[in-house]
Amino acid sequence: MSIEHRIYWVLAGLFLGAMPLLAWKWGLVATILATLTAVPMGGRFILAAFRYNVILEPDAITVREVFSTQRLLRTEIAGRRTIRIRGATRQILIPRIAGKKPLSFPEILRTDSEFSTWFEAIPKLDV
Repeated sequence: MSIEHRIYWVLAGLFLGAMPLLAWKWGLVATILATLTAVPMGGRFILAAFRYNVILEPDAITVREVFSTQRLLRTEIAGRRTIRIRGATRQILIPRIAGKKPLSFPEILRTDSEFSTWFEAIPKLDV
């Protein structure tokens, strides 16, 4: 993850974690709701800032998120698509095997020339 995105996710997590302190003005119910919803979400943002990784190997790609890890062998990849959802760009790797889940990740990564070279060999399926 790029440094800018990591900072953004940590700040967003801290803001969400502080919501109960802001919600106390609106009463006990608002404080309880903020604690039960915003605090876990804030914790997830902070965990994601440090746990989220896309790991490239010569023969595979692994996407490690907060609570899951997904791996796809290079020989299992039919192609890739780039999509934009709500202003964010995502890469989707489409597997050759029917029924296997596509591997998807946002383009918030710190990349280098090796990263670009790894993906250039995968055919683009964008129309």
